[in-house]
Amino acid sequence: AENIMNESSSQKGDTNTTTQAPSYIQELLPPSIVTELESGAFQSLCTHLRDRSDEVQNMDLMTISGFCRNCLAKWIVLEARKLSTSLNDSDTDDRSKQQDQIMRVLDGLGYEEAAELVYGENVGAWKKRHQTKASDVKMVAYKASSGIHAEHDKNLLKPRGDKPKIDSKKAVSLQENSIKTENPSQQAQAPPDNSLMSNVCCQDSGVMELPSSEQKSSSDVSSTPSYNYIPPTPPSGEGT
Repeated sequence: AENIMNESSSQKGDTNTTTQAPSYIQELLPPSIVTELESGAFQSLCTHLRDRSDEVQNMDLMTISGFCRNCLAKWIVLEARKLSTSLNDSDTDDRSKQQDQIMRVLDGLGYEEAAELVYGENVGAWKKRHQTKASDVKMVAYKASSGIHAEHDKNLLKPRGDKPKIDSKKAVSLQENSIKTENPSQQAQAPPDNSLMSNVCCQDSGVMELPSSEQKSSSDVSSTPSYNYIPPTPPSGEGT
């Protein structure tokens, strides 16, 4: 009887826990195909954002959805850490030279390298060409939405090892393939960035300071917002 009561009590304690059944895709397709679908969707997302670099600012994304282009780059770095750890945990004798090289590349991967994959170019050059100064209204909206912002562990974003040298004859610089300005002398140059953090979004700790004209307590901003933020309108002809 005691065992039955304990089992019943255990079941009651799990009433808030739901077990999600495998989806149609997960049930009927092998994991490798599911991964390809997810990878293709991610590539489409990056392309979508690249095509709207001027219309969709990172701050807009953070305010509405809690993540931005920088978050995608940082999640890539975190996945690189997981993959490297998984390879490192395998038997050394069973690892091939190719796997060892992959581990070195993954360990040397940092935020800036991952950001190139998302932005399609050096993130510093992108910011100079597309990032605009946020208005006071947008800053207040950004602060009010802080509860949904993605958080990132800065320590995990740091490279674990030295970056392997790239064969310049085989590698094609992303910067060379990026869109050039009409005047080559005015082409955006990438400033050194050792912070791993965007200067606007994705802060891993601390709170951004609001403009002096909009200084309020957190409760004032969230409970009685004095703004009417309107998300940017998609380019004409595009679906929602």
